[in-house]
Amino acid sequence: MESDDDLPRAYLARVPFPAGGQVSGVLIPRSMEFLAVRLLLDGYPLIGRNVAFYECTDDEEKGDALGAPVLSDKDGIARLPRVVPVGHYLCEVERHDATVVTTVSRLDDAAPVLLPIGSEAIDHDGCISFDGNDSEESEDAGESEDEDILPMEEEA
Repeated sequence: MESDDDLPRAYLARVPFPAGGQVSGVLIPRSMEFLAVRLLLDGYPLIGRNVAFYECTDDEEKGDALGAPVLSDKDGIARLPRVVPVGHYLCEVERHDATVVTTVSRLDDAAPVLLPIGSEAIDHDGCISFDGNDSEESEDAGESEDEDILPMEEEA
C-alpha cells in the first residue's frame, strides 16, 4: 500500500463563492507521465543496476528522493513504480554521477542514459560506441562480447 508520501502533490483551488453555504474547491489537474530510463554501455543494456530518481532543482541539483532505488531489468530499463508530474528529474546509477532525464508518456518507452555519464555516443554503421574518455575501468576489461570485431590495422 502506498503512503501519502509516495503520491505526487495535488493542488486545490478555492472557488471564490460558496456553494450551498459551504466552502468548496476544485482539484487542479496536472499532466502526469512515467519516469523510466534505459541504461546503455557501448550499445548494450546494463542489467541489475541500482537506479535512484530524485527531484531536480532549477540549478539541476539533487532534490528529494522519489522512493527507493529500483533495479534495471533484462532490457536495461529502470522504471519508477508510479507516475510523476511531467518535467525534468535526476537519475543516479550506482557508481556514476547523476544526470538529468525527462519523463516519458508511455510505460513501454524509456529515456536513454549512456554510461559512463558524460560520454558522447558515436554511431559506427548502426553500432553505438563511445569516444574513449572513460575514467573508470570496466569490470570485464579486456573481454569483448563481439569476438568478430577486431581493431583496425594501420596502413603501411
